Amino acid sequence: MELIVGLGNPGNSHDKDRHNVGFWFLDRLCLERNVELKESGKFNALVGRDFSGVWYMKPLTYMNLSGLSVRGLSEYYKIPPNLILVAHDELDLPSGTVKLKRGGGTGGHNGLRSVEDSIASRDYCRLRLGIGRPNGGQSVTSYVLSAPDQKERRVLEARISKVSEYADDLIKDFDKSMNIINQSALLENS
Repeated sequence: MELIVGLGNPGNSHDKDRHNVGFWFLDRLCLERNVELKESGKFNALVGRDFSGVWYMKPLTYMNLSGLSVRGLSEYYKIPPNLILVAHDELDLPSGTVKLKRGGGTGGHNGLRSVEDSIASRDYCRLRLGIGRPNGGQSVTSYVLSAPDQKERRVLEARISKVSEYADDLIKDFDKSMNIINQSALLENS
């Protein structure tokens, strides 16, 4: 990987939203890899780079326009889609489940749709962080834009912490990491 992107919505009012688990992951990864994110007007994002040259990004465009930031940095540094990893919330996985995926559709996720449209490719990699689906009559929008309860938040943070332990392998060999992580009981909701 040459670029790791966490999807979310900027601003304090969204910090705790389920929709921001991609930001939570990126923050954890940057902390562990000693990467300082700085605001870049050029890419409309918070960006940083680690000791090995990997870029880290949190778009400041809001979810639905995240791809504009991704396109800006990836075009400027000539990073092909297959070397971009996007961490995002995933409704189709139970809360706390973590899966890796190479390519595919957007599953109705507006952030992924923006990335796909902006870089004109589906070939980027994804870190799918399960948040589950809303119960009863709650709309998907209000669900993703609300905070999980304390128990769910602890599970999500534990999974983010666990997957960040695989960061070196994830960056060097995505396919090998995909096989390990996708089959690991430690990264599935129990």
